[in-house]
Amino acid sequence: MNLSFLLNISPDNQFETVYQPPNSKPNQRDNLEFSECLQMTLKGEVLLMVTVKPGAKVSGVINYDKWTNSLTITVSAKAEAGKANNALIHIIAEILELAKQDIEIVNGLRSRKKTIKIINKDIQLIKRALSESLN
Repeated sequence: MNLSFLLNISPDNQFETVYQPPNSKPNQRDNLEFSECLQMTLKGEVLLMVTVKPGAKVSGVINYDKWTNSLTITVSAKAEAGKANNALIHIIAEILELAKQDIEIVNGLRSRKKTIKIINKDIQLIKRALSESLN
């Protein structure tokens, strides 16, 4: 039986061993593919496709799903009265270091699959920030 493990080292030198299932890619390689969830509009705005998982214990970017071409983001808020949508905008604003008014949900207000419009931020800077959040 062949088992594979990854050793993650955080910036404060904390070590974490993570089981890596056979025939799967580490997150670092998936980061190269995640840019498929980003699109540039003719107006220079960036569209980000996400899948939201509300009611989670921890909020943040979890992974990139290559089948749906979207980032999976968990939020601790429940999906009621727009709380999960507000939490999603807050998380994205923190990751991208943007004001909340520069981020708008343009599709999927009542769905787990959403399209987010981001203004006033270069797509390369968005890619870098999202890549760092996935590691």
